[in-house]
Amino acid sequence: MKGGLQLVREGGEKMMRTKRAVQVISISLALIVSAAFLPTLANASITTEPVVDFGDVVKGSSKTITLKITNKTDDPMKLLMTWSSVGSCAFSLSSSILSMAGRETVSVGVTYEAGGLGTCDGKLYVMYSGSSSSGKVVVPLRGNGVEEGEPDNPRGTIVIDGCDTGVEDQEYNGSTISALIEGCASEIKNHGAYVSCVAKLTNELKKAGIISGQEKGAIQRCAAQASIP
Repeated sequence: MKGGLQLVREGGEKMMRTKRAVQVISISLALIVSAAFLPTLANASITTEPVVDFGDVVKGSSKTITLKITNKTDDPMKLLMTWSSVGSCAFSLSSSILSMAGRETVSVGVTYEAGGLGTCDGKLYVMYSGSSSSGKVVVPLRGNGVEEGEPDNPRGTIVIDGCDTGVEDQEYNGSTISALIEGCASEIKNHGAYVSCVAKLTNELKKAGIISGQEKGAIQRCAAQASIP
């Protein structure tokens, strides 16, 4: 009887240990899977514009937009950049390898070459590495090849330096929103002042109920990446 009881007790302990081991393995796998699906951008040590939109570009010509990349950490970073595209077009970079000091912001010229007509989608891959962190950020690239003489803005939306905001160009105080934004460009001395002017205008338009908060953000993003002045 004692031997039988002893066997049962040992068997029970072994089963409990096995069950605990399965639970630990299950929890570990769940953590690994969760980490694998976390957004790269949310945990990135660098920040960029969410998208680079070139708008309409005449077939056979090109356009360059400056992309700003900011190091969010105090550690120096090394950047390696590549791109891919779909469609009759190509993208190129002013530099594919850069070094950044802690908290520094660097600029990279991204060029879209419209090899054909229609929409071109691409991706810019920014790989970064430092002493305490490394990873990758993917920036969508967009462009649209058009025939020469074709209207740049057939949809009646607000376009800032080739960046189509997707926001309807409406009248406000006897003018159009596009004209008011162009007024910001003619009255400032540097890019920061231009962005501030557009921000002030969009705040006023939102308060007046002319545009939504999302539309305000779209206008400000295009203004921020514009090569103005």
